[in-house]
Amino acid sequence: MTCTLTTDNLLTLANIITTSNIPHHHPPSLGVFTSVQVTMLYLQGNLRQQTLAGIFGTSQPTISRAINTVLNILDVVLPPPPRPKDLRPQRLCVLDGTLVPCWWWKNARNLYSGKHHKAGHNLQVLTDQAGEIFYISPPLPGSTHDITAIRNTGLFGHMQPWHITADKGYVGLGCARLLREDLGNPY
Repeated sequence: MTCTLTTDNLLTLANIITTSNIPHHHPPSLGVFTSVQVTMLYLQGNLRQQTLAGIFGTSQPTISRAINTVLNILDVVLPPPPRPKDLRPQRLCVLDGTLVPCWWWKNARNLYSGKHHKAGHNLQVLTDQAGEIFYISPPLPGSTHDITAIRNTGLFGHMQPWHITADKGYVGLGCARLLREDLGNPY
């Protein structure tokens, strides 16, 4: 899941920051717009701060300050993510889990997903049938199976499983079955 970083998206976030009435001490050499751009590239592309410093012709500490400033403000001004109880229970949805990769530290072995052969966090994503995201679960260790992860969200206390289409990782929950052929994938 990715979203495109358009100039309009970046301008919208920069506008949210400048009109938030929260003091924002972004690095003067970057400005608000470039600080937002750096932050989104950092989050979306998982680029190292040193790499971003080279791209934007500044230092790594300046990049770090820009990222921290933008994230701290957005954390305050953006609405909280929806919770299962905020969803409309009659909506027809598609459910799937995804692994968000991260560094695997030896003292956090539960982050390793044997299915994906990578370390990361398991997120459960609920969309409508056109792909608009309605819910993303809090992260769980990558070793967590999808059925366990979705049970931990409490989603089925607020939605009926037969309103949800899901793959075979959710067998036993009562969800409609999503087949690979439904996705146009012959395998």
